[in-house]
Amino acid sequence: MTRSRVFRSLALVSGLLLLAACGPSKSTQALFKARNAIQVAEVADAAKKRPYELTLAKEYYVKAKEEAGYSKFELSEKLAKQALEFAKVAAGETSPVATPIPDDESK
Repeated sequence: MTRSRVFRSLALVSGLLLLAACGPSKSTQALFKARNAIQVAEVADAAKKRPYELTLAKEYYVKAKEEAGYSKFELSEKLAKQALEFAKVAAGETSPVATPIPDDESK
């Protein structure tokens, strides 16, 4: 093999490795943000003011960590982002957003 082919092969393998590392880093970052938001909510006395939202935030965070442990990083990131949103509501930073009810397709 020529030198240029070797370097191209190495560049390709390096690129693939970097792409493979994106999932865990996004998930970890989302988990970190969610954990910090939960701590902020706890300091803001969310356990008394908004216990439902705080509990949801904690449970979504726990599930996000569990899914990351099974290497399901995309799902873990989604769950961590949901935990972050509930923690923000619990802390009083944002107001709750109603989840739309899906259309009943049986009509």
